[in-house]
Amino acid sequence: MSPRKSSKVKGPLSVCVIAVGDELLSGFKTNTNRAWIGRRLGELGIDVVAGRLVSDDVDAIATAIADGLAQCQVVIVSGGLGPTSDDVTRAGLAKFAKVGLARDVHAEAQLRARFEQINRPIKDSHLIQVDLPVGSTAIANSVGSAPGVKMNINDHVVFLVPGPPREMQAVMEAGVVPDLVRRRSTFVVTKSLRTALLPETTVAEMLEAWIAKNEQIQIAYLPSAAEVVVRLSAHGADNTVVSNVVDAAAEDVREILGDAVVGDAGQSLAQSVVSLLTAAGRTVAIAESLTGGMIAAAMTDIPGASAVVRGGVVSYSTESKHDVLGVEAALLEAHGPVHSGVAREMAEGVRERFHADFGIATTGVAGPTEQDGKPVGTLHLAIASATSEVDVTVHLRGDRTTIRRQSVVHALDLLRRTILGLPPGPEQIPFWHG
Repeated sequence: MSPRKSSKVKGPLSVCVIAVGDELLSGFKTNTNRAWIGRRLGELGIDVVAGRLVSDDVDAIATAIADGLAQCQVVIVSGGLGPTSDDVTRAGLAKFAKVGLARDVHAEAQLRARFEQINRPIKDSHLIQVDLPVGSTAIANSVGSAPGVKMNINDHVVFLVPGPPREMQAVMEAGVVPDLVRRRSTFVVTKSLRTALLPETTVAEMLEAWIAKNEQIQIAYLPSAAEVVVRLSAHGADNTVVSNVVDAAAEDVREILGDAVVGDAGQSLAQSVVSLLTAAGRTVAIAESLTGGMIAAAMTDIPGASAVVRGGVVSYSTESKHDVLGVEAALLEAHGPVHSGVAREMAEGVRERFHADFGIATTGVAGPTEQDGKPVGTLHLAIASATSEVDVTVHLRGDRTTIRRQSVVHALDLLRRTILGLPPGPEQIPFWHG
């Protein structure tokens, strides 16, 4: 492909995102840019359909760009635009396009002005950042020194954006997003729903008949620990029409999946619980053994949680369950710390000590070995209020980390259901008291 002016793309606009960096391939850093770009373009009705990681190597970058353009109309390359020797993304694009690098005079002036503004001397090494592939143009970077790059390739386009997330976002908003909005001729509208405690296969089976009657909707299942996000999407020339179709589909799916639906996927289960407590004017206190503070961490990570979370106790040892939460010594002696009755007394103890409307407690065996004859994956949950108690027993599978994460979802969903007056969820064996 040789560079020339692009035209408006016919059909859905497809995007490939390439992340450059040895530190991403080695796992030293996490590729958060890909997630941000996907979400941001999704808001605009533009779908990211491909992506890859490549090393800080000119040939690897050039090959990745070629492969990306073979699949998509748009390629966005993140990373490798800085002033050091391993920042070779510009050279990779130049090699693909079979052109050289040349100093961009306007970008140079902006870079010099930036260094003057922060009262720092500019070096020749800094100016490497404005040596761009011939035929490309610079995109202003309002928060950093390396400009983004745009290069039209026939009726396709390649964008280079910086790796630091704050700079990447600035360049995307300044030059990439407006350009893509102009290029699109059809809209992809996506809506996602979060479910809890239903396996992916069960969700798919429940929706199978509906899917067969709604072929205009594309559906994907995104599972995680004890949760599945159902992603619905459709495309068309009229954004309003497509949005209405997807909204109607989402309502159908909500009805089919029932109370397993926590809410929109953009809202975490913890956010949903905090919102429900806030709306109801109720408070909660948390006693954790198996989960070691993970429930409290999930809830207090939500802005506004201080209005509903009264406090928590990590009673990891058997002694602390008695000394701090008031679990009867005789109960602990008879059954050990992993028992439904212990979970109930932990929940009531933490509720009373923090003067909360609800107390929630976890105790169990996360592994790697069984405890007091109780198998790995045993989880006892309890919720206490002034008028009733409920405890559930769950048998989980996986390694220690997975079991603990699943336990958090089970605990938060049981609290959600209790607030809403719903019964415990699938796989939870309930015992009601009061």
